[in-house]
Amino acid sequence: MNESMTAEDYAELDDLVAAAIEPVEPPAFIRARLLTAIAGIPQNSETVRSDEGRWVQLPKCGVQLKKLSRDQNRGTVTLLMLLPPGSSVPAHGHHGPEDSFVIEGNCRIGGIALAKGDFHHVEAGEQHGTVRFHRAVPGERRLFENCLSPLRVSASPRETGVFSF
Repeated sequence: MNESMTAEDYAELDDLVAAAIEPVEPPAFIRARLLTAIAGIPQNSETVRSDEGRWVQLPKCGVQLKKLSRDQNRGTVTLLMLLPPGSSVPAHGHHGPEDSFVIEGNCRIGGIALAKGDFHHVEAGEQHGTVRFHRAVPGERRLFENCLSPLRVSASPRETGVFSF
């Protein structure tokens, strides 16, 4: 008999095996260790490791973005922005505030020069100039964290290469 099992057959077999297994209480020391290990982890939290997530290349401007989180209630997005040599983000405005922190390298937001460890805040409704390299060194890159409200772009995303999450 050379019959193949179908997906439905496997599902039925899984149900039969699951029904036949009696739940077993784990030993008290294992249960205690497990509960201790997860006690400090908030249930509504998310961790993004450095090698996780997806970098997205913005069209035309050369900038890469990696979304870390999105807060639906506040209408904000926290992301990493990587500015390789020669890249820039065109001038734009925001309908909500924007916070930027330079993690490595240095950049310029409009007329403001920022270096590693610098923080910059823009209030809702404000426009800021082009975000670009400042004093580029060969092979160096700029990386900063941005917490912003979704972008309001006056030109179309195709023209500027800027988009919102």
